Amino acid sequence: LNERIGAKDKAIADLSAALRFDPSHQASKDALSRLNSASGPQQQLADEFSRLLQRTQQTADHEQRITLAEEALKLEQKVTPWPFQATRELVKGELHFHIAGSHDRRRQGDRADNVESAISAYEQVLAFWKLETHPRGWAQAQHNLALAYSNRLRGDRAENLEKAIASNQPR
Repeated sequence: LNERIGAKDKAIADLSAALRFDPSHQASKDALSRLNSASGPQQQLADEFSRLLQRTQQTADHEQRITLAEEALKLEQKVTPWPFQATRELVKGELHFHIAGSHDRRRQGDRADNVESAISAYEQVLAFWKLETHPRGWAQAQHNLALAYSNRLRGDRAENLEKAIASNQPR
């Protein structure tokens, strides 16, 4: 039984890897769908969430990263029980961190809107990453939030700089 499960997991991983290179390859999509349909619905949700998270982590395209992370966040609510080693809060923080960083470095759209979206997403990160539980991530998010406030195009410049300074202080 373990060999069958291992072979299935390998086949799913191989097909997922193939789809990362060519997401439109219909035969791979169909085979992956058939393999996944043999699992229970909760396992399928967990597998799809895992694939979205992995694709979010691997893509260099900011538009795609935002879309993938947002899709993963929508799906995350349905993943019960939580089957991963990393805590739900850690993973949700990571997804928001990817969204924030992508908005911060985004070339498309209005720069002021992108900075506002980055600020909002960094604040979301800090709702999940705490100094006590994830100090390195918390420090990165605090630092990046401060930079986003210092680069903010909207609002009063002095107020934005005050927020940037405050963002570098423990909450």
